[in-house]
Amino acid sequence: MKWTVGQEVFIAKSNNARTTSTARIVKVGRKWATLERVEGRFDLETGMLDGGQCSSLGKVYVNEAEYRTECELNAAWLAFSTKTQCRAPQGITIEAIRAASGTPDESSAVERAGDVERIACAALRDSETGLILCAPRHGGPIMSRLRVLFGRTQRDFEQGFITNKFDRFVNRQEAHIIAKAAGQIRYRCGGDEDTLYSENLY
Repeated sequence: MKWTVGQEVFIAKSNNARTTSTARIVKVGRKWATLERVEGRFDLETGMLDGGQCSSLGKVYVNEAEYRTECELNAAWLAFSTKTQCRAPQGITIEAIRAASGTPDESSAVERAGDVERIACAALRDSETGLILCAPRHGGPIMSRLRVLFGRTQRDFEQGFITNKFDRFVNRQEAHIIAKAAGQIRYRCGGDEDTLYSENLY
């Protein structure tokens, strides 16, 4: 993408309100493009807003349509592979993800239904969109990077876990019951009488 001075761009901020806005480019350098007002600057290659020593403040897009398309693609990728802590492969389409996801065949579904339900990993579920992020720990570095990738904060999500039953999301209380029945609780930590923490598992 060739960014130019005077070009109007769409900005999606990484804050609690997930605010969006538009601004014009006032300067283009080798690595950074500077935006008008107090919007700061963004990386010419990635579009990420400069956060200084902290995480990026958000991302710049050519227009709102590009932003919406990326959000839809990212959501489709996570729905397809909630256990993959990575960005969707370059060039993949929503149609390809949907075609690959498919529905498990009947024999596979019966086989999996007979298994004991177990906790697979920690998960966060966006109460507004249903987007689910998975990682070993709720507050670990992998989950933090995923939240930044999707422009979310910890407050936007309900904490819980994913089980081995068709990637089912459960809250901490239901997860405790499942993990206890499956013999997965190996360690104790404060406040875990009826609430599961990843520290109970590993």
